[in-house]
Amino acid sequence: MLFEENCVICHKNSGRISAGYLYESIDKYEGKEEWLISYILDARGMAAKGDPEAIALYESYNKQNKPSFPQLSRRKVSLIVGYLKFLSEDSKRGD
Repeated sequence: MLFEENCVICHKNSGRISAGYLYESIDKYEGKEEWLISYILDARGMAAKGDPEAIALYESYNKQNKPSFPQLSRRKVSLIVGYLKFLSEDSKRGD
């Protein structure tokens, strides 16, 4: 429900997003979940503070700001990241 309410507008369940592939993106951040959670919560703030990866993402997506989600807790975003990891692993298994 969290994913559907907050992410589906840009990130489709089919794995396709407006500027890349969602499953590849989640796999790219394996082991960097805390960074990813922070980025999901406040990408603009991270870029404004000089985070090099947040700036690179901003630049790579034609300088389009990713929306921030101040209404979500770190725990809820962590659940979303876990859900995406599950979907990615599931798609690799072909289940």
